[in-house]
Amino acid sequence: MMEGTFVPAYPASRQDRRALWRTVEGALAVGIAAAICLTVVWFVAPSSSGGGSYHNVGDYLFTANGLPFAGAALVLLWALFKLHGERVGKRATVGVVIASVSLVALIAVLTASVAAGKEVQGGPTYILGTLGSMIGIGLFCADASSAGLLPRRALWFWAFSWTVGGMLGPKGSQLLLAAAYSVLLVNAHKRAQEDATL
Repeated sequence: MMEGTFVPAYPASRQDRRALWRTVEGALAVGIAAAICLTVVWFVAPSSSGGGSYHNVGDYLFTANGLPFAGAALVLLWALFKLHGERVGKRATVGVVIASVSLVALIAVLTASVAAGKEVQGGPTYILGTLGSMIGIGLFCADASSAGLLPRRALWFWAFSWTVGGMLGPKGSQLLLAAAYSVLLVNAHKRAQEDATL
């Protein structure tokens, strides 16, 4: 899925770039684990709260797993944004801001739910936060897809799988997101190695 020729996209020092690539790889690994865990919990111990109080461990696991699920996307987005530097424009910046606000709102709602032992929607916060994260990640990927740092198809796969297999995705669709993260991880590792030799 590699496309184009790799050209470093940023004025940061080699040490900073190495740290950012490690952050990207770490966030992707956490994202893969969270997506798989969410799928397992969904099938093995599905939530029984029905929008109310939590009744069993599965309810807590299902909600708590959303924290690394959303957190990994937030960290990944910012690390890639920093790595792209000036090779992305206003559209990517707007996307990162929208997605960041949305993901932080989701993390806050999920944290409140785990602490309260019941679903805390925060009004339309969960729905709007989820939709905002889809829009934001989509905008970033649209801009970054022409930068050449990561393959265009890998970025679009991420945007698509986050929309289909994200926080509102149907049961099992998170495995699609895990696959997209895996593709990004392979390509990010290769780019990090190429960058280290420059």
